[in-house]
Order: sequence, then C-alpha cells, then structure tokens
Amino acid sequence: LLQVEKAKTQDESEDMRATMLAMMRGEDFDGATSRVNVEIRRDMLYHDSMRQLNQLGPKLKKKVKVSFINQHGTPEAGIDGGGVFKEFLDDLIKDAFSPPSSSPDESAAADLSSSSLSSSALQLFAVTP
Repeated sequence: LLQVEKAKTQDESEDMRATMLAMMRGEDFDGATSRVNVEIRRDMLYHDSMRQLNQLGPKLKKKVKVSFINQHGTPEAGIDGGGVFKEFLDDLIKDAFSPPSSSPDESAAADLSSSSLSSSALQLFAVTP
C-alpha cells in the first residue's frame, strides 16, 4: 500500500508527458515538471505563503511542492510526497485563523489599531484572479 501511494505521489511520468505535449504545441511550460516549488520559512509561514501563493496565479492549479526553511535559514530535510504539503496546509490554516496577537507573523504588529487591523483582515480573504 505504501509503495502504491508513493508511486502515485512521486511518479512524474504524467507530468513529463504533459510537458512534452506542451513543448510540441509551442505552449509555455515550466521545465521538466508541472510542479511549482515554494520555499516557506517556518517563522514567517503565513506571510511567505500569501506572498508566494498569490504570485502563482493560474499556476496554483498545478501541484505545489513545499520546502520548509528553518529558523537558521537552512532547508529542512524532507521529500514532499504529500505529507509535507499536508503539514504546510494544516499550519497555514491554524495561523490564518488564530488571533493576530498570537500569530508569529503578526507579533511585530501587535500594537495596530482596530481600524487598521480590520483592513488587514480583509486581505486574509483576497482572491487572485
């Protein structure tokens, strides 16, 4: 069962076929894989996520490969076969819905007035076309 799941999540032969077809049609492609790589600092998880994921636009429909950067600025060991992405989503949702004063990303902005806080709260639900 583990090998079957690993084959499904790490087999990029379908991605390669799609890339080759895109090349033959003269369409835009992003290298040898249709995965999009994002590097997320754990201590700035929400900020990095919003910045990088919003910049992806239509590419967000592709598979997203997450690499975490630790507090020392070095990449954490781990292969994203789905587990790292799940951990990323769990942590992102937890940070997004936690009160601003308890969020590590918002600790520097703890003294914001309620009016500026409510305007920044609207950005939580911004949708990129």
